[in-house]
Amino acid sequence: MNKNNSTPELSPVRNNTLKLVSWNIHDIQTRDEGVKTNMSDYLTVAKGANFVCLQETKQPIKIKGYRCFNSNRKDSRSGGVCIAVTNGLSTLVSSVPTTHPDVVAIKIRSTLLGYHVILVSAYDSPSESSYKKRNKTNELESVTDCIQELIGRSDPLTEFIVCGDFNARLGNNLPNEHAELFLSPLHGLPEASSDLLESDHLAFLPPRSSEDMKTNNRNKSFLDFIQSSGLAILNGRVVGDIYGATTCIRPNGSSTVDYFCTTSTVFDMVDSLIVGPVNPISDHRPLHLKLRTPSQIKNLFDSDKPAKTAPKGFKWQAKD
Repeated sequence: MNKNNSTPELSPVRNNTLKLVSWNIHDIQTRDEGVKTNMSDYLTVAKGANFVCLQETKQPIKIKGYRCFNSNRKDSRSGGVCIAVTNGLSTLVSSVPTTHPDVVAIKIRSTLLGYHVILVSAYDSPSESSYKKRNKTNELESVTDCIQELIGRSDPLTEFIVCGDFNARLGNNLPNEHAELFLSPLHGLPEASSDLLESDHLAFLPPRSSEDMKTNNRNKSFLDFIQSSGLAILNGRVVGDIYGATTCIRPNGSSTVDYFCTTSTVFDMVDSLIVGPVNPISDHRPLHLKLRTPSQIKNLFDSDKPAKTAPKGFKWQAKD
């Protein structure tokens, strides 16, 4: 691990793509070398990122060149989440209240992606953790219930990007994830009409792959959350991660527990998702998401083009 006090390369929206990183950094502070965000191992990961979503920060953090939105547990140096927004875009975002200390959310104005988007960074600690055991009786709602409540109270025209460490191992057996889903309205399309909702507009959600074939006790509850919230998991489904790479590497084995999930319109904007290499400052691998911005996909919204060029939403296909 190397110290490097330089500022990460601050990226405006370049090449018509928006760059997001999600990473369980496993404590923002090291015992011997100080704050991890000053180290070259972190700076390499964050280089060029417009948004950096961190989990298990364990304390509020500041990052040079970024506006940071932190959420931390009271009276506990565990958990903790942060969304860091490069200063060049900070005027386009605002904080969104949440009801759980391990969930932080911001609203991104439609200037960037053509729609208002709420970005969520979350950490759902293991079921056997001391924090979960302590809070079984104090009526603290679950992380996924908090996110679902946030989606439920938001404007129906708002899109969502949800990322983080959910400690849910899903394997490859995903029957619930392919249930029929009500397609959200087509926002922002010129002269949107029922013609656009014909079958040629709907696309089936691609099948999802995973290198982690095991499941755990959160498999069903997490998939139920994804289905009922109108989200789609990107891991193992989009360019850059078609095999569903493992995201947590430990001496006793590897697993996939860190995810990027989006609503249908954002799903259509995905350029790539890449699971980064193992990094010395965490046992979790960083996830890099690139989204096409409206200037890159403006031809899809050109009112002079026929309706069939409208971007396709996804529809989950029920399996027998």
